[in-house]
Amino acid sequence: MFIVIFYIIYVQSRKYSCTFFSLIPPALLQSIALPGYLCTILFAEHIGLQRLQLGGFAATALFFLILAVLQPFLVQVPLLYAFVYGMTFFAQNFGANSTTYIIPSLLFPVEHRATCHGISAAAGKLGALLGAQVCLLCVI
Repeated sequence: MFIVIFYIIYVQSRKYSCTFFSLIPPALLQSIALPGYLCTILFAEHIGLQRLQLGGFAATALFFLILAVLQPFLVQVPLLYAFVYGMTFFAQNFGANSTTYIIPSLLFPVEHRATCHGISAAAGKLGALLGAQVCLLCVI
């Protein structure tokens, strides 16, 4: 079992890794996420949680679209590539990552908050698992 997990996590991830990202420490790219959390703290009440979540999803999609469309150009300019890739972390944390935890804490009653939040988190993970399996079946 360990060998299968090792193969999936390590070997398969190396197949698609870029030599450029092996030169950048992951902590540097993840550090771009911290300002996203700080912006959420500062602007969540002004923007509204639903608009913040939708805007975060839209910005993340936009940055990934830029990465996909401009891939040949961005590979030649590694710092710009790292910046756009890092902005996906910022957009995720200034949107969906933060509001995923804030909205359930406001939605559920105090007596049932932990249980309902756990059930909704489990349902989200089950949906992600099923979605990944369906996509895997579509590819095969």
